Amino acid sequence: MLNPRLPSAEDGRVRARGLDWSWAIVLIVLGAVCYNAALAFLNARGLIMQRSDVALAEIALLFTGGLIIVACGPRQGDAAPAALGTFFVLNALIVSMVNNTIFVDMARNVGIIAVFMLLGLRASSRAVDRTFLIAALLVLCALLLEMIYVDTYVRLFQPAQYFFQTRGIGEFSLDKSGLFRNSLMVQNRFSFLSLSDHRTSSLFLEQVSLANFSTIVVMYLVIRWQALSRWTRFFFIALTILILLSNDTRTGTTLALLAPLVYWLAPRSKRWVPLMCMPAALAAALAVVLLTPHAQGDNLAGRLHTTITTLGAMPISSILGATGPLAPKFADSGYTYVTYASSIFGMVALWLFAALILPAANATQKRCALMLNLFLSANLLIGGTAVFTIKVAALMWLLVGFCLREKDETAEPAAMAHRFGLARTP
Repeated sequence: MLNPRLPSAEDGRVRARGLDWSWAIVLIVLGAVCYNAALAFLNARGLIMQRSDVALAEIALLFTGGLIIVACGPRQGDAAPAALGTFFVLNALIVSMVNNTIFVDMARNVGIIAVFMLLGLRASSRAVDRTFLIAALLVLCALLLEMIYVDTYVRLFQPAQYFFQTRGIGEFSLDKSGLFRNSLMVQNRFSFLSLSDHRTSSLFLEQVSLANFSTIVVMYLVIRWQALSRWTRFFFIALTILILLSNDTRTGTTLALLAPLVYWLAPRSKRWVPLMCMPAALAAALAVVLLTPHAQGDNLAGRLHTTITTLGAMPISSILGATGPLAPKFADSGYTYVTYASSIFGMVALWLFAALILPAANATQKRCALMLNLFLSANLLIGGTAVFTIKVAALMWLLVGFCLREKDETAEPAAMAHRFGLARTP
């Protein structure tokens, strides 16, 4: 399905050393995508899972990713994600000392960013393409099973029971479907064609990660469009549409509709444009709040009210990180959650890193930077930790790391072909 790719200079150096870690990178990222479903499957078979098992699985994935990074050796570009990780480890130590407790939520979140971005710096375009293709096929299979044979899907994974045992999230007393409670339709919520009687979740077992996965696929298409075959483009577009129609994601639909504009506009934009995404998102949210002062509930205006209200009500002590353990209470407000969990300094560090990590040296990097910052800016308005979950963050930051290293593949095709003896001699 994928077009043949000319080998890069990095690929040549890897083969010369006899070390090719491509499949290891592919497998570790796929493990991050699928581990929750695997644990739920085991739980449904009688091997009872707890919150600690989920944490251990994530630690094992990050540790294995770290071993692959060390085995591959240093790469140009390693300094920035390593510095971000170091900053948030120190930040976690300070927040923990100030609060007289151990609180490492943002260190864990940024650890995922750093590890998978460092893996992306070591991944070839072929490895990235394989990862996204296999992940998409797995998600599609689980999605079709969920939509057509929902009872079988529930028997395999028992999502409601799994999330109760590992997250403490109980079922609705009047619902016995076995699905995750937040995936059930609520009255007057935005909906497309009602392809399903609930918001689909696929491999992720909960609806928000599937919605975010659709945006990561869109981001991948925007970045890799020219390198993909016609059939591969069709497959990813069709999968995205199916997810949007069955998941009823408002943010995912908006970003998917904006993707063609991003593809065209990003190469023509200035370096500072991604930097303005988060301030612009907050300004837009404030405007909505001022225009609809009484909005509330599980709708766009209600979510924006929650974010602006909680930010406006933060005391100075919370802005400085002195009430970090309260962060999990702000599950519907990412900006508030990050500020509580890591202080205003952590929030600013995350904003600057996301906006400036890609140097905008070519069209690929500009497209990646704009899609990344649109995704983060929008989702932090309406959700707390969803953008940090390893299930989708692994794919996104792998892509960011790959774009940081990879040259625009359309820029020097003739030079690369000549270098590897693939060009025709006149």
